[in-house]
Amino acid sequence: MSRLKGLLTIITGGAGEIGKTLARKALEEGACVVITGRDPGKLQAFQNELIALNDAFTGRINYVVMD
Repeated sequence: MSRLKGLLTIITGGAGEIGKTLARKALEEGACVVITGRDPGKLQAFQNELIALNDAFTGRINYVVMD
């Protein structure tokens, strides 16, 4: 599936359950994803979790700490 291939998706609340689900689905659909949140540890852990799940996500998932 590649409905979102080439698109950038920004997800606020990326460390929460809804944000995580949206990020995972967007990556599966081919998007590049930026997750945002307040806790850098949670964001980094989720980024690592996604990359461990699928090496193809490497370079397509990033995070930004925001308040």
